[in-house]
Amino acid sequence: MSRTPADIPRVPVRRTLAPAEVDIHLAGIRTALQMGGSEFTPEAEEAARAVLTGELTGDEAIARGLREIDEQEAAEGRTE
Repeated sequence: MSRTPADIPRVPVRRTLAPAEVDIHLAGIRTALQMGGSEFTPEAEEAARAVLTGELTGDEAIARGLREIDEQEAAEGRTE
């Protein structure tokens, strides 16, 4: 029987970062944003920390952020 790479079960491998490593990554993100002229808001830092610690995936953090923006705009009566 011949096997293909698709037959091999894949489990995402995610290394757990130490707290100091999370802080180092956050500092890098903050620096890159500031160099690009953007602000690293507390909400963005919270989302980045959740992704770096494995609480959320990047896609989940983006979806949550977009949902929060939609809810805020709806509360302000703004819609597209």
